[in-house]
Amino acid sequence: MGFAAAGYDAVRLLALSMTEVKSFGPTEVRAALLAIGSFNGAGGVISLKPDGNVTKKLRLLQVKDGRFVDLPQSNQPLSESSP
Repeated sequence: MGFAAAGYDAVRLLALSMTEVKSFGPTEVRAALLAIGSFNGAGGVISLKPDGNVTKKLRLLQVKDGRFVDLPQSNQPLSESSP
């Protein structure tokens, strides 16, 4: 996912939250964001956790024979200290 898709999804999430609570107040918007839970955006599904953290499945592609193919995914989460 490129930066454009990430920015697009962020603005859509923010607009959705402000529309839901009919407010621009940070406390109300934050509560609405956390209530969304899961959002199907331009870059894939984004999960918003109750503590405010966000998770998103990483999609890795490789060019093989001139075509993009998905690389196998690992079930091992990256630690916060990973580079």
